[in-house]
Amino acid sequence: MAHRTAGPKPRAGGWYLRKGYAHFDVPIPFEAALDYVQEPQNVSSHQFWPFLTFEKSQRRFTRKAGQLTAVAHTKVRQLAVPSHRDGYVFALYAFTLSNLYEAALRQHDLDDSVLAYRSGLGTNYAMAEAAFQEIANRDSCLAVALDLKDFFPSISHDILKRNWCDLLGVQKLPKDHFAVFRAMTSFASVNRDECLSRLGISKGRIPPQPLCSASEFRRLVRGEDRQHTSLVTHNKKPFGIPQGAQISAVLSNISMFQFDLSMKREVEIRGGSYRRYSDDILIIADVNSSEADIVSLVQTYLSATGGNLNLNASKTESALFSRNSNGQLRASKMGGIQYLGFTFDGMRRLVRPQTMSKYARKLSDAARRVRREAAQSGKPISKREIYRRYSHLGKSNFITRYLAAAEIAMPNSVLRKQVRRHMRRIKTLTETT
Repeated sequence: MAHRTAGPKPRAGGWYLRKGYAHFDVPIPFEAALDYVQEPQNVSSHQFWPFLTFEKSQRRFTRKAGQLTAVAHTKVRQLAVPSHRDGYVFALYAFTLSNLYEAALRQHDLDDSVLAYRSGLGTNYAMAEAAFQEIANRDSCLAVALDLKDFFPSISHDILKRNWCDLLGVQKLPKDHFAVFRAMTSFASVNRDECLSRLGISKGRIPPQPLCSASEFRRLVRGEDRQHTSLVTHNKKPFGIPQGAQISAVLSNISMFQFDLSMKREVEIRGGSYRRYSDDILIIADVNSSEADIVSLVQTYLSATGGNLNLNASKTESALFSRNSNGQLRASKMGGIQYLGFTFDGMRRLVRPQTMSKYARKLSDAARRVRREAAQSGKPISKREIYRRYSHLGKSNFITRYLAAAEIAMPNSVLRKQVRRHMRRIKTLTETT
């Protein structure tokens, strides 16, 4: 689980964060970009470069009920990076749409239901605690956690466009907004690794900026000389937007606006509450509801969103919460419910097992590396870096920053007790045999 070691970087004009990655163009000064993107006619006729795409893989371990060992699997996300000038366009329109979207959320009382990609809502552990506290304040309830499968690649273009128009209060998107919509739906992309290979840029080398000249792009990347196959692909499906552009997050929320509105209304009828954090949904309902009822309800309204949105059935889980004879709240299953990286069983808030396993694997890998380096150099094992990154002696790591802050946000939790033996583990892992 990622956790920040510093505060957010300041954004130019309150909306643009400069990034220095290599692309088909070069970074331009903020003032020059602002003069360009503030003119709707410029955006209307703007020629967008293809996105550079790459895969981000994350190895995960899951253990289902009844299994003795965790099963490893790899989660792969396709990310896309826009050119620098395109990024300015996306960032400004994201800023504009975000302000309108926030006003719509307040108008329709959705402020506490849509949690992801919005500023000022606090941390994931604060959001998880709010959900757990709601459960704790009830005598009994059903909590159901659901996951949307392949969220960004499945977003309906028609629904996105309709909701975008509603947000602007128009029947038809203005030319500049339509240009941005088209760039994000009928998007062109180039695989980054294939592109670097075609351009003769070896891995490990710092890529030049720009990656190539305009003529090289036409000849080597777009394949206009017919000696090279084109590396440029276009999304021709009626669904899917690239994940990674400055505007991707707010568009994903806009596309789900009617779904969120319908789900909140239907769940409140059932005496509960509805929360969505990107592709993670948590529904708290009265005990007369069932998991099957909730799943059916979500699927009904997902169908109305069009596109290709579906639930990831393997990640759906639920727990009934009720009070025992002593008045203590207890979950119907061990571990209770999992939400935003934490679990709640009616009494205890804990970091989810997958996150603790990830911390343990990283610690083991680091210890293995320092042992190997010590053996190769003939010098004693240095534990300084391991202490800094993986123990309570470090100033800003998983234990001293993330767990400590989460424990403050969750008053009844004992999160740091989950790593109470970490120093003993470090000593064991770094001992030579």
